[in-house]
Amino acid sequence: MRFTIPKSTDFKKVVQVLTKISDEVPLKVTHEGLTCRVLSEDKTTLTSLYLSASMFEDVEVEGEEVFKVRTKDLANVAKRASRNDIAEFELDRANRILIVRLRDKKTGVIRQFDIPVSLEVEGEVGEINLSYPVTFEVLASDFKEVLSDLKIVGDEVEISYSQGKVRFRSEGVGRVYEAFMEQDRPLIYLSANEEPVSSVYAVDLLAPTMKVASASSVVRVSFGENIPIQLKFDIKGQGTITYWLAPRT
Repeated sequence: MRFTIPKSTDFKKVVQVLTKISDEVPLKVTHEGLTCRVLSEDKTTLTSLYLSASMFEDVEVEGEEVFKVRTKDLANVAKRASRNDIAEFELDRANRILIVRLRDKKTGVIRQFDIPVSLEVEGEVGEINLSYPVTFEVLASDFKEVLSDLKIVGDEVEISYSQGKVRFRSEGVGRVYEAFMEQDRPLIYLSANEEPVSSVYAVDLLAPTMKVASASSVVRVSFGENIPIQLKFDIKGQGTITYWLAPRT
């Protein structure tokens, strides 16, 4: 298996996302792109990263290749990548290593790094397919602001929808917090085919999902009555990262 990421900035961004998913991640590479899905040990959070083939060049793979790699090892290599570098990847199954070559486009100088991998990967985690009655899109910066307020008040939030408004409500010791969102205030998109709808989620599960978002990015949120909430981010048209978080019962 071989593939190339022609822009070192893209390589760095991919690694940044992977390090925020888990210390060790399973990667599946096909001609369609790269997929990574991780279910947390307590089974409360499922994270799915998909990067389309448009991000890569010179992809050579028979069917699919699946392996596990430590994100710390990838991060150490990404730190060494300069602006002019092209990142070339090759899986050496015999020696159980992922070979990463950083080739300078101007000088042709190549630096090689060998990263140990595991080829013993448990059964692939599937995505969660649910029909959601409520979906909305909002700037990540606006969503982050609400989550920051929620963390101060309590450890769980009730997210509900009724009469064209999404409400966030949390209770703490002697404190109650409420925030409302509706179309254009500040929601970019809102769709609902059922009401009223409400579900309760842990704030400490919601907050980490925003680490992958830039201030200008948009998060697409879908939820329903006592089912996992879905948060989806677009990666500049080249992929998506999706989270499913279990509701509080």
